[in-house]
Amino acid sequence: MSILNSHIDDFSNKVCLGDFTHEIKYFLKVIEKCNFEFPKVLIIGCGDGSEAYKMYEMTGWNIFGIDAVEPKRFKEVNLIKSEAENLPFEDNTFDIVYSNHVLEHIIGYKKVLDQIIRVIKPNGVCYLTFPNKARLIGYVGARGLNLFSKVRANFRDWNMRIAGKWNMESGAHCGFDYNIIAKEFEQRFNKVEYLRNLYYESKYGADSILLKLV
Repeated sequence: MSILNSHIDDFSNKVCLGDFTHEIKYFLKVIEKCNFEFPKVLIIGCGDGSEAYKMYEMTGWNIFGIDAVEPKRFKEVNLIKSEAENLPFEDNTFDIVYSNHVLEHIIGYKKVLDQIIRVIKPNGVCYLTFPNKARLIGYVGARGLNLFSKVRANFRDWNMRIAGKWNMESGAHCGFDYNIIAKEFEQRFNKVEYLRNLYYESKYGADSILLKLV
């Protein structure tokens, strides 16, 4: 099963130590119904390893993380330098595959999806978050960006749209829309759930009504 969280936030800056508490709390709430006791988890795009360590700290689970850059060393989690398009694991290894704002940065994301299908167990869960390509604005909750930087990032995105380059191949930070999800995700996973509005409600409360409009 794949659980997709497509929204206008961008939490892709993982080079610096960050606090992923809210994202992981929400993820744990979403998968409660799966009743995993002690799952083996793969985090794709773990950055410096902080996110993997935070998940371990909150759950005590068996956590693996991969990233294209060398992660920091956290002895409690298993961090590996690896490309997501070629995961260094046996078939049917993980109960859960988790990736938070990573796929939109990988042009070969289809290969990553195929790798996820390969390494996840038959009854496993894949939890993916990424920007909504159809959004009007973005970067609302982006880490490390002040208001000016967020406005500038949105102008950059709109310039890409106007130039007809609103796609990953042109280097745009666009994410995915429902057409891509239907074509690439639903054909690979036996069940797909969308969590966009529920995520907004959990993070922004009453203000989520406005965010759902954009």
